[in-house]
Amino acid sequence: MTNFTYTQGEWKEGADLPEWLDNEDHSDWLSRAGFRAYTSTKFGNNSEEIKIYNNENGNFHLAEVVIADDVTHVLISDFPSLMMFIRDFGSSFSLSEIQNEQEGIRQMIDKFFRLYHGHDSHNVCSKCDPHEWQRLQEMKKNRNST
Repeated sequence: MTNFTYTQGEWKEGADLPEWLDNEDHSDWLSRAGFRAYTSTKFGNNSEEIKIYNNENGNFHLAEVVIADDVTHVLISDFPSLMMFIRDFGSSFSLSEIQNEQEGIRQMIDKFFRLYHGHDSHNVCSKCDPHEWQRLQEMKKNRNST
């Protein structure tokens, strides 16, 4: 696990965080580090995300950056630094989450369309698109007559 400290746009390698003990639960480590485990803001999906935790006093924040199986902790020293961090890095992870959500919605719409029409949404029938259906029928007729 890699640790950094982020202060007003400046990065420093290392952070004043405790080592993760063998077989230690994530929420136990967060609590030992002084952060509330259930007060996080999340940007991104499960394979690429940033979770931001508040410490007990509210004056430090911890960004947990997850990319695939790699976890990096960033100790953020104050509120202005937190806002700068979110501004600079949050949008790239939010875009990933938006794409993930849109794909889920598209899949659900495709399933509904298939249930309602009996075919996938990339094909047309006389009920779902009568004009395109007629055009395709005329194209087939012209192709067969030549």
